Amino acid sequence: MKTFHRLRYPILLILLFGAYLLFPHLRKAVQVDNSLTGWFIEGDPALESYHRFLDNFGNDEIVLVLFEPKGSLLAEKNLAAIKSFATACENHPAVAQVFSASNAIIPNLNNGFIQSENLLNKTSTEEEVKAQLERYPFIKEQFFNADLSATKFIIYLKNSPDFGLRRKAILNDLYAYADEHLSDERSYFGGVGVIFEALNDLSEKEFSRFLLVGYLLMFVVLLLIYKNLRYVFFALATILFASYFTLGIYGAMGHQLNLLSTLIPAIIILLCVMDVMHILNEYQSSAAKDGSLEDKLAALKTVWWPCLFTSLTTMAGFISLSLSPVKILVSFGIYTALGIALGLLFAFLFALLLLAPVKKSQAKSLISKRQLLALLRISEKHPQKILYAFLGISLIALLGALQIKVDTDSLAYLPEEHWVQKDNENIKRLMGPYMPLEYLISVKEGEKTNSPAVLKAMQNFEEELAQKPYIGGINGLHDIYRAAFVERYKEDWRRGFEKPGIIKKVTQYSEMLSPELLRNFTLPNYELARINIAGEIVTAGELGKIMDTIQHIADRNFQGLATVEASGYQSLYAGIVNYVTESQVKSFSLAVVLIFILLYLFLRDFKLALLSLLPNFFPIITMLGCMGFLEINLDTATAAIASIVLSFSIDDTMHFAYQYRRLRNKGRSAIHARRATISHVGKAIILSSAVLFAGYFLMLFGELKTVLYFGILTSISIFAALLGQLFLFPILLQKFDK
Repeated sequence: MKTFHRLRYPILLILLFGAYLLFPHLRKAVQVDNSLTGWFIEGDPALESYHRFLDNFGNDEIVLVLFEPKGSLLAEKNLAAIKSFATACENHPAVAQVFSASNAIIPNLNNGFIQSENLLNKTSTEEEVKAQLERYPFIKEQFFNADLSATKFIIYLKNSPDFGLRRKAILNDLYAYADEHLSDERSYFGGVGVIFEALNDLSEKEFSRFLLVGYLLMFVVLLLIYKNLRYVFFALATILFASYFTLGIYGAMGHQLNLLSTLIPAIIILLCVMDVMHILNEYQSSAAKDGSLEDKLAALKTVWWPCLFTSLTTMAGFISLSLSPVKILVSFGIYTALGIALGLLFAFLFALLLLAPVKKSQAKSLISKRQLLALLRISEKHPQKILYAFLGISLIALLGALQIKVDTDSLAYLPEEHWVQKDNENIKRLMGPYMPLEYLISVKEGEKTNSPAVLKAMQNFEEELAQKPYIGGINGLHDIYRAAFVERYKEDWRRGFEKPGIIKKVTQYSEMLSPELLRNFTLPNYELARINIAGEIVTAGELGKIMDTIQHIADRNFQGLATVEASGYQSLYAGIVNYVTESQVKSFSLAVVLIFILLYLFLRDFKLALLSLLPNFFPIITMLGCMGFLEINLDTATAAIASIVLSFSIDDTMHFAYQYRRLRNKGRSAIHARRATISHVGKAIILSSAVLFAGYFLMLFGELKTVLYFGILTSISIFAALLGQLFLFPILLQKFDK
């Protein structure tokens, strides 16, 4: 500690230089990206299928725009607006294609096959467009709703390595085009990218808001408790440096914040405050009044070991997430553990800078030893009643925990009044289900995607799916051929699927006149095709069931012809549920094992290590029970919550157990050791819990549901952990260590 003290200023200078170097990486890290691909580790079959789709058909992030003018949709000014908006989008450098009524093609009447006449042209009138749509209902189905009150634009975005970083700017341009060309604000946006960018935007706002409010609250509460600005600056400097360096390194390693990693600074605040308050407690209790520098350094040295081991146990809880099959959880665990380690080091560095050179504060404590002993006596006088109370609460909580659903609903994370939620409702009202589900069709040897049998299978697949209430429109290669068949054979259009010569002719004309349309649905070698299915926006669990049904129908219709596999963003989303469950079980199990091993190594007493671990299951059970009763799902936002709760609740337990063991090793009786321990560390346990509860309770006012849920669950867990430390742990010691 003396060497650390002697080198404190050179270390601070090195850290400031390091902070300067990390600043660009920090700026990158705080650019939120909630892309689902970040949840999957390379080699995962779902991710490989997704990459295969991107390699062959480009970006699957489709932006759907609906235009519902107040007057007639087909009035001259609205037709002009449709064309001008489509043109603006087509000219955007990040847009690959736009399918809309503006570029819809109708069959040329001269031969029935060449699709060369635009639905909308410079001289189109309302009556002419209505007549064309009556004649060609498949075009109406593609681009209009049933009563012709709204039309849709399907905007395909180009794929690029930095698409995640550019998505926000691209969407903002599209929003601006809608404001300019669809001027009466009756345009609605939908799609995966729209939802995730809204989550990104709200995540950034919540992150900034609660980080700032959290710091201000910590400042006020710590000042009220200690009435010493140096102590407050000590706490804030520790939190600030630990958060800054963790996020800087996080960005330097190529990561960006997401729904889960935005919690890293909040966790760092939580654990740094606990370390700081235990340091201050030991510093005030052990250093002699107006004592020498050596006395004060000795006090810091005394608290170093329990702080070190509490940090190690907490780090173990988060490192346990490395067993998760989910990439985001792995990085979340690793960098949170890094933040905890940095928090410990910075806490002692700033203790040396801000505490060692000055006299101790003699401000009157908010909690006296008499009050702490009074709490302990309650446990000593009524151990059975208190144990029954804890048991009763735990049993009730277990009933709630059994009601927890494992599911993810990304759209539901947004507040109900958010514009994306409102646009989603309007799109469903006008068009029905619309979220794209992508499927790849790989033909078997001897077949092509445009062979008669495969095209017929696509048509049958569509017709069977169309009977499902959760399915909207279905688009595929067969639609191009069906349009030509309808023009040639009228009501008997199905004959076309039996005519290889006709199919060949349609292929030739389509390759000549609309090759980009063909490439949107099949590769040039006609060995791989895609089918786009519009489905409802549902939870990941419900989507998984829907996709199982679709897969069953596909396997039946394409048997012997092709293999059909789910791909695109939605298939990744559906796979999240299994990963969430696996992550929770694996990470929590490993966390318990690692923490118990560290407790034993620290305390050198198997029984005391076991007794120290048991009270920390109470806040976890309580939290899980509240999740069930409050209908909070175990999802992408709460996947690591049990490991997080165990990691911070064990912190105070270790300080209690360390002090208790020291006194027992000195020959003190069990009852004297308990009373002396609660008198020594009780104040820090209560005050740190109060500060943290106040900070996390503020999250209940968050707009983003993930922030709200984390605030609710963490606040409940902090309160339950405090009850366990003050009442349950002393009773266990009283009964089993006499």
